[in-house]
Amino acid sequence: MTNRRLLLIFTLSALFHSFTSAQVGINFDGSPPDSSAGLDVNFPDKGFLPPRLTFFQIKTIENPATGLIVFNIDSLDLYIYTGICWVSVLNCDDRDTIYPWSCNDFIVDSRDSRTYETILAGTQCWMAENLAADIYRNGISIPNVTNNTEWGALSTGAWCWYTNDSASYEGNYGKMYNWFAVNDPGGLCPEGWHPPSNDELTTLMTFLGGESAAGGKLKSTGTIEAGTGLWATPNYGATNETGFTAHPGGYRSWWNGSFGAISGSGYFWTASVESDWMIWNFYMNYAGAEVTRSSVHNRSGLSVRCLMDQNY
Repeated sequence: MTNRRLLLIFTLSALFHSFTSAQVGINFDGSPPDSSAGLDVNFPDKGFLPPRLTFFQIKTIENPATGLIVFNIDSLDLYIYTGICWVSVLNCDDRDTIYPWSCNDFIVDSRDSRTYETILAGTQCWMAENLAADIYRNGISIPNVTNNTEWGALSTGAWCWYTNDSASYEGNYGKMYNWFAVNDPGGLCPEGWHPPSNDELTTLMTFLGGESAAGGKLKSTGTIEAGTGLWATPNYGATNETGFTAHPGGYRSWWNGSFGAISGSGYFWTASVESDWMIWNFYMNYAGAEVTRSSVHNRSGLSVRCLMDQNY
């Protein structure tokens, strides 16, 4: 047996013994661990380096164990999980306490560091803002197509702002996408989120008491004329009791790339196909409290609201 094989057997045996015994010592001189410690790390010129995570990454650790330790790179502080929340080692102020993520918190899209508010509706967790990403989850950029003729001839994913005016429209309405972007295998929504199917939309409508009144519960309140909102008068039935905050972002036409219905209607893609080129969408209108479903051409430009992959 070669010296290399003997060394490998000795090393594996030592590791097995160390990690199956009651205590483990990791140190520079082979000394036994302190009798009070299950794990004793001891080096004269090195420290213990815990995982380094952002504030949001800490919130989204799934089922953290009581006593779990991480270093918060946003606040430059060590945190311990108590079984209920994360508490700062350096500060006792409750403002430094981090509670695990739950729906109604914000999410951070790792592609561009944008934050999105979320809302819980029954068992579904929805984004409470329109999507504004310009990169698929696989890292490939989504083209911004401004030319009307080019938009009407597309058979691949693209996005735009309403009337190609980012200053006036992106803040409230996000971006518009054609169906090819929504359906791209690269992934349009953030990791862990997806465009809703028609069936998932039905679940939301049922929770809200049916489509005839659901629009009012989803629409943002106020009107342009009153200087209190984005919808045209009368914005009938709007209560936004869900916190969904649907805005009237309008649409982009599939056949000539023109824009329309800003302040009057808000249109949102679903992930469900009606035919080879017709896709289901849902929309709300300033003159009614209902949600209406219809199918539109896959080259149309509509807003996107993402739904969390898992139910609550």
